[in-house]
Amino acid sequence: MPNYVDDPANPGKRIDVIDLQKRNPYQPLPPYAIRELLKRDRWTRRDALLILAGYHPRNVVDGAGHPIGTVGAGVIFLDGTNQALLGQAGLQHPCYPDPMLYDFMTLAEYANGSDKEKSPQEWLAWAKEKDFTPYWLEYIGAIQSEAQAPVEVVDNPERQTGPVIANAPTESLGAHEYPDDICALFDPLPINGIGEVFHGVGLDWRKLAERASRNGLRECRIIRNGFNPAKVAAWLVGGGHLSKERADRLLAKNLPPRSTDNAHLITGEYPR
Repeated sequence: MPNYVDDPANPGKRIDVIDLQKRNPYQPLPPYAIRELLKRDRWTRRDALLILAGYHPRNVVDGAGHPIGTVGAGVIFLDGTNQALLGQAGLQHPCYPDPMLYDFMTLAEYANGSDKEKSPQEWLAWAKEKDFTPYWLEYIGAIQSEAQAPVEVVDNPERQTGPVIANAPTESLGAHEYPDDICALFDPLPINGIGEVFHGVGLDWRKLAERASRNGLRECRIIRNGFNPAKVAAWLVGGGHLSKERADRLLAKNLPPRSTDNAHLITGEYPR
């Protein structure tokens, strides 16, 4: 059954979530269901663990404590997609099974022995105490405000250590952004891989990733724990940490094997 949401590319029009996911199969969709879930007075332990990990609470959890979805639809996600519809479209959820299932099992271990119901805000505070941040928090600043959730999405600046990027764009990669065909040359890399590509820049990449919602790095993330190097390069150029020429050279040098023959698309220099 189609699940229609606002089409971000066509204001005033609606689009089925599966068609929306097809536009960028590697980027999680916004958690459309979370607004209503945050309005609930209480979350049970079971529901809280599912929601925090990115599952819809309608999912069935088996006797061994594993989310197994529902009959017909399979696993249901907060963005309105489900395994069955994604599979029919030749897609897989960007966050399932990894890291969503791992996150659920880790949270379940942390909550072992606790069956107490809590408010959504209390569960979010509990997750923060465990150093766990739901992927969907970065999408819901306005929703969180409406729900009056007393949970900081980013760390207190007074506790920050290590270099924090200055002058980084916080909303858009702007004029420095590489075109889609260049971004498509790269596979997503974890933050330590990004640090290896841009190791000469001298930034604390782990700290930057922890504050991605604040410093703009989240726009470079295309899967839960994967960043596109071309988008990161544009972000660095926009922040004044790299020249465009140096960024081009680093990108061309660090292309994955499948794209090494296309380095000229970045540098404009053809091999002799």
